[in-house]
Parts: sequence; C-alpha cells; structure tokens
Amino acid sequence: VIQLIRETDCDIVHVHSQEAGLVARPLARIAGAPAVLYTPQTIDIRRTRWHRVYTWVEWALAHITDRIISVTEADRRRMLQWGIPAHKTVTIPNGIDLTHFGATVDRKELRRSLGASAERPLIVQMGRLRAQKDPLSFVDGASKVLQQRPDAQFVLLGDGPLRSQVEDRIRSLDLARSVHLAGWRDDARRLLAAADVVTLTSRWEGTPYALLEAMAWSRPVVATSVNGCPEVVQEGQTGYLVPSGDTIRWADRVLALLAEPAVAAAMGRRGRKRLEERFTLQAMVARIEEVYCQTAQTPYPA
Repeated sequence: VIQLIRETDCDIVHVHSQEAGLVARPLARIAGAPAVLYTPQTIDIRRTRWHRVYTWVEWALAHITDRIISVTEADRRRMLQWGIPAHKTVTIPNGIDLTHFGATVDRKELRRSLGASAERPLIVQMGRLRAQKDPLSFVDGASKVLQQRPDAQFVLLGDGPLRSQVEDRIRSLDLARSVHLAGWRDDARRLLAAADVVTLTSRWEGTPYALLEAMAWSRPVVATSVNGCPEVVQEGQTGYLVPSGDTIRWADRVLALLAEPAVAAAMGRRGRKRLEERFTLQAMVARIEEVYCQTAQTPYPA
C-alpha cells in the first residue's frame, strides 16, 4: 500500500470500511499522502465487548484523517459524541444508478427462477447470512406470518457463515415448503422485483443498498430501525420500521402489507419517488466530488 501510494503520486487516499480504515489510514500517512479520507459504511461492530476500544481507536485515527464520510446522519452524530471534530465529518448517503431499474421485468419468470409460485404472496430478503443481517429473525418472523397466511412464501437471497444454522432453523420449524434459501445470485438486485414485500432484519446497517434497490423497484419494505434505516424508510409512507429482533412486530407489519395490496403498492411508489429525490448515484458522486475538491485545497485540518 505504501509503495502504491508513493508510485501513483495521488492527491487523496480514500479508505472504505472499518477494517481497512484501521490499517490503511496510518499507512497512507507513512507514505506521505497529501490527504486521507475515510468512509466506515457503519460504525457498529459484531463483538460488542470491544466497542469501547473501537470507539477510542476511531477517535485517535480521526487525528490523522482529513474528512470522514458517514453514510448516515445518525452515525455521524454518534462520532461527534465520541469526540471526533464536527469539521472533519460529513454525511453522504449511498446512492444507486437508476438506469439499472428502468426495464420492464417479467415477475412470473423471476419467481420461477427463484423456485417460487407465481400465485402466492412472496416476501424476499437480500443479504449475507451473517450475524449483522440476522437471517434467523427472518425465519422466525416467517413462521409467525405463516400461522395467519399459510399461502405466503419467503426467499432469502445470499450466502454466508450462518447458512447451516438457518437451514437447521427452517427444518426445526417445519418451514421447508415455504422458506427457501436462494444462495448467492449475481442477479439478486433484479430478483427483488419479484417480491410483494422486501424486508431487512439487520442488527446494524449503514445506508443499506438492499432497501434502496427494493425502493427502485417500487416495493414496500419492512426493516429494522437501526442506524441509517430510518433515514431511508419513511414509517407508514414507504414501508415500516420495527425494533431489531422483534419478530412479532416484523410479522405484523408484513401481514399488514399482504392484507392491503393497494396500500402496499402506494408505499412502493412513494419509495421510488423518495429514492429519486435523495438516493441517486449521481447525487452521491457529486457530493463526494465536492468533498474531494475541498479537501485537496485545504488538506489535513487540525
């Protein structure tokens, strides 16, 4: 990394993710980078017992970082509480390229590719099968929905270290006919269009692309109210927010959307409009470019 930075004679080194941020920011300074920017994506960690140490390290590394780009305002405010100077922080939410979502899709064909029925209501969640995304809550919530809507079907898009545990939970609850693991799919973004409802059961998030992509397909969402999710989802307008781990509330909200398709469709349309106004790739790129220009002119504020 040091050699690369020196050879490219760059103006800015922009580091993404917590793990990279811990290592690459000091290396960038050792290499003599004129300016260092950092986007953590999320400021929560899986091993909560180390969170106090993590916050201290982030505070210390902020002293050698020119700007920290938070993808959520909630996380930016928390960093201020840690003592990170306000002038070093800025919020720029993630954005997506809407040109990938303009084509008409054959929802029946998409459902067939998922092994799902074209006639039964479909709830989809996309994300790695890991602790952050809490896929076990998705399965537990599905079991509660199925008690009242046995015609519902559920698909998890993604793979990860919890796959065997998720499979065991599906078997133990006798849900194999209604809950399916689709695994890793290159076309996952497109497959969200097949859903009647898209959900997210995460314990922590940044600005989750899964929600943005669901909104791009005009799908209503049910998400946990963590980190940046409340900044994406308008409660009762574009979808619903529930506490993390509350599978009863999650199931109630999914059932409400299934019971009123017209209301769900209206939420989806409002979600698409909100996306166009706030979360486009073009807006994200423009704001990052603005920060680059500002930083290159006045690097490394004290």
